[in-house]
Amino acid sequence: MPEELRKTLAYIHIYAKEHINPITGLRDFIGFKLRSEFYGYLHRVAVVGDIVCSTFLGYVGVPRICIIDGKTLRELYSGVDVISKSFSYMLRCTNPPGSISEECIKTIARALNTLYPVLVMVEGEEDLLALALCLIGKDIDYVIYGIPREGVGVIDVEKFRVTAINLFTQFKVIEEL
Repeated sequence: MPEELRKTLAYIHIYAKEHINPITGLRDFIGFKLRSEFYGYLHRVAVVGDIVCSTFLGYVGVPRICIIDGKTLRELYSGVDVISKSFSYMLRCTNPPGSISEECIKTIARALNTLYPVLVMVEGEEDLLALALCLIGKDIDYVIYGIPREGVGVIDVEKFRVTAINLFTQFKVIEEL
């Protein structure tokens, strides 16, 4: 990821506010708000982030795909076992910080082609994979991701897709060895 994109992506919920609905407040409020909006659409929702996935599972149900890395704010997250027990199908990939690896894009595509809800466990960092979901998630209507210390962002994928493409084209391709 180019250095000049870091701030934009850290505050994408502000820069792309017409496509992203932030939900802030206490966990209970966020959980009940998500439940009221997405309970009937579990198969059209992807969730990115350990705390967000845990909240979604606890208040709403099992989404189509959940992507976690076992950390929150770079500290180990103790709820990974609880999250993983909610899914009967799990895939793994590696994604270095500040990047979107080809391996994870292929893993997400594979997860989206299954008939079951899938947990994707990322070795590295999952943050930018919300952007990848917006690019390749043809059957996903909403991507929900964590906004550290604030709440969650709800991306309307159809409305955000052009922005996602524009952001993605600014990434530098690094050949894997």
